[in-house]
Amino acid sequence: MKILKTLIATLLIFCIILPFGVVFAENPPILSAVSAILIDGKTGNILYEKDSEREMYPASTTKIITYLVISDAIEEGEISLDDMLTFTREMQDKMDSDGSHIELKAGEKMSVENLIRAMLIASGNDAATLLATTVGGNEENFVKRMNQKADELGLIHSHFTNAHGLTDPDHFTTAKDLATAAKVAMEDDFFRQIVGSKTLNIAPTNKTENERYFINTNNLVSYLRYSNYYYSKATGIKTGYTDAAGSCLVASATQKDRDLICVVLKSEHSHEEAKALLEYGFNNFKQVEIAKKGDILGETKVKQGAGVDHVRAVAKENIVITLPLDANVDDIKSTIKYSSDEVYAPVKKGDTLGTITYTYGKKVVGTSKIVAEKEVKRHIFGFLMTLGEKIWGLTIVKVIVYLLLTLVILFILLVVYGFYLSIKRSKARKRRRKKYHPPLY
Repeated sequence: MKILKTLIATLLIFCIILPFGVVFAENPPILSAVSAILIDGKTGNILYEKDSEREMYPASTTKIITYLVISDAIEEGEISLDDMLTFTREMQDKMDSDGSHIELKAGEKMSVENLIRAMLIASGNDAATLLATTVGGNEENFVKRMNQKADELGLIHSHFTNAHGLTDPDHFTTAKDLATAAKVAMEDDFFRQIVGSKTLNIAPTNKTENERYFINTNNLVSYLRYSNYYYSKATGIKTGYTDAAGSCLVASATQKDRDLICVVLKSEHSHEEAKALLEYGFNNFKQVEIAKKGDILGETKVKQGAGVDHVRAVAKENIVITLPLDANVDDIKSTIKYSSDEVYAPVKKGDTLGTITYTYGKKVVGTSKIVAEKEVKRHIFGFLMTLGEKIWGLTIVKVIVYLLLTLVILFILLVVYGFYLSIKRSKARKRRRKKYHPPLY
């Protein structure tokens, strides 16, 4: 069941997160960040990028991937939010004193929910380590699951060696990969609520007498540390910093019904540059609904249908794309690609038939699934049709049939030729009889 679920999730993600359509507007902000990207949080359209596929150290933005693996474990019933986990002396000894932490003590017990919040809001490396070790049995096994998750999400330029993000030569990702992961994570209501929180309060535990209090490390979300960075539209997501990675920020914001996500890596002014990118996205682009759920987009032939030889393809959901403000919607072109040249009944209503791709100029600006408008039942003799097709698909059968046809044609030709000769001889005999005159006596 778990393998099937993973395959389905992979296919769904593959369909939802195809290589992002690229749409650019004029006069983007000038950034100090070595690598950056801005995407539409709903459509995935890339609105800006700067060396976005360059492999970089991600620092604590790694914890977005860590969360996704933990979330899978919760969904599979491996752990629950209420489970109490114990921080061990071994884990404590492995902690890097330079990394961010929430000062967990050996023997301290804390709930999975509070550990997740501490990992994402306070960027606690100790919280991430405890969660990873519990879910994976050890951190090494958890890291394997992180890399499997990266593969599942299509993060082709990412590789992880730990759950917290401290620098390692083999621990890297890209702005584009982080944007992909962030888009998926922000579709999780629990994650979205956490990363949008200004503060975190953790009640006393078995090893502490006082309440722990933390301010979100993302200053776009919280004005309590540096009010000049605060951005009222911000909804998350995650900061990161090490000497090697520099200042990193994966940020998100919402304005009316629009969501944007940006990533800035190794930036001299990560919060200001993230804010500038988000504002650029809101001020220079618009969302356009080009099809509603159920709109007819095409049709394809169906074999072995009961009285039906075709099915119409409709939009699976409302199709929205992001375009520059001055873009003319009439210039958008669409191309349909069916999953198969031949569709066989039975077809269920809602079955995926293929994809529709929208282009603006020479750039792909949107891709969406197209599905069957209605059910097509299989013909009562469909199994015989299938059997016939399979038999006909055998080379030896085709050879025999062609030989038999050749023999039949030759036989017919011989019969026709025989008739022709017979008629010819008959006419010759008649002519001879007419010319013959018996003697007179």
